[in-house]
Amino acid sequence: MIAFPAGDAFFAGQVKSTECRERVGEALQAVTRPPRCAPPTSCASSSPADQPPPPPSDDEWVDRFKSAFNAEEIEAS
Repeated sequence: MIAFPAGDAFFAGQVKSTECRERVGEALQAVTRPPRCAPPTSCASSSPADQPPPPPSDDEWVDRFKSAFNAEEIEAS
């Protein structure tokens, strides 16, 4: 059920037609229903292309910071 607050007669009137109610219902179902997969096995298995890349290594993080901040690494003595 969709309800409108008192004073929103204009918006409530916009959805009185059968066509509009059906469209609103379809939109709500599309948004609230869980995604479907076809074929069913495609949800359970994923290809390597679907995998996120591995996180950067420590050296890669240091290189990123050096590049982003135009910094240089100081070796401890």
